[in-house]
Amino acid sequence: MKITACVIAKNEEKNIGRWMENMQQIADEIIVVDTGSEDKTVAIAKKSGAKVEYFAWINDFAAAKNFALTKATGHWILFLDADEYFADEAIPLIRPMLKKLDPYLNIGGVMTKLVNLDTDHDNQITSTAMQIRIFRNLPPYCFRGKVHEMIYFPPGKKTELRQDIVICHTGYSAGLMQAKLKRNLGLMEARIKDQGGVIKAQDEQYYMDIWYGLDDRERAASYAQKIIARSDAPELILGRAYETLITIYMEENRDEAVVLPLMAAAQKKFPHRSDFVLMQGIYLAQKRADIVKSCLTRGLDIYSKNEKTSSKSLSPDNAERLLPEARRILGTLL
Repeated sequence: MKITACVIAKNEEKNIGRWMENMQQIADEIIVVDTGSEDKTVAIAKKSGAKVEYFAWINDFAAAKNFALTKATGHWILFLDADEYFADEAIPLIRPMLKKLDPYLNIGGVMTKLVNLDTDHDNQITSTAMQIRIFRNLPPYCFRGKVHEMIYFPPGKKTELRQDIVICHTGYSAGLMQAKLKRNLGLMEARIKDQGGVIKAQDEQYYMDIWYGLDDRERAASYAQKIIARSDAPELILGRAYETLITIYMEENRDEAVVLPLMAAAQKKFPHRSDFVLMQGIYLAQKRADIVKSCLTRGLDIYSKNEKTSSKSLSPDNAERLLPEARRILGTLL
C-alpha cells in the first residue's frame, strides 16, 4: 500500500519546510504543485525530496488540486494545505489505519479533526472542524469548488470518522486572516455565479465565516440566522451557525431574553456537545453566579465524556477554545 502526500503552494517558504518534514514521516511519495511562487518554496520542496509540478493559477483551488491528483501514484492521498500538519500523536496512527481500511472498498476516505491555531496569540485554539484530508486515489474522486473546495466521492462510498487524528492549521492566524478572507469573498462570488445564482447552506456558512472574520458581525449574524431557519441545513453546518450566532451575541452582551433561548435551542439540538453548555456558563458568569458553577461543571463533564468515548457525531464539540476561560471562572468560584 502506497501513500502519496499532495499540496498546492504559492509563496509558502515559511510553511513548506514544516509540511515536508511532517509528510516525510508518513508518505511514500510527495508531490508539490507550485502555482506561481516567487520565493524559495520550490527550492525548499526540491531539496527536501518532493516531486515538484507547475500549474498556472486560474483562481480555482479545485482545478489546481485535481491537477495534483493526476500526478499521484499512491493508493491513498494525504491532501493537507501548506499551512496544515498532522499533530505528533496522530502520525503513527495513519498508516496502520489505512492498511486496515484498504480492503474495504466501500470506504472512500477519512474525516479527521482540524484545529485552527492562532500563532499570533501563543497558538490559541480558535475553532475546530471535521475535514476530509485523507482519501483513496481513484479516477472518480475529485475536488469541486473554486474556493472552499471539497473532495467528492462516487455514490455509495462511506467515510471513516477519526477524531483522534488531528490536523493543526495555522493559516487563519490573526495576521494572515484579513487578506485571505477578502480573497475568498471574491472567489465566492464566482462560485455562486457558477451555481446559477443558487446559494446553498454551505455557501451561507462560508459567507458567515468570511464576514465574521472581517469583523462585520451584523452580516455574519444574518447568515447564521438564515442557516438556522433552513430545513435542509446539514448537522455540521447547523452546529457552526448556532456557535457563531451565540458567540456574536455574547460579544455584544445581548440580553438574556435573546441569548438564553438560543443557547437552549442549541443544547437541545446537540445534547452531545459540551461547548454550548460552557458558553452558557461563561455568559452567565457576570449575571447569574448562582447557577454558573453547575453549568460549567456539567459542560466539563460532557467534554470529559466525549474525550473518552470519541463521539461519532459530524458536528464536532468545539470546546477547546472555551476551556481556559471556563476553568478560570470555575476555579475562581471554587
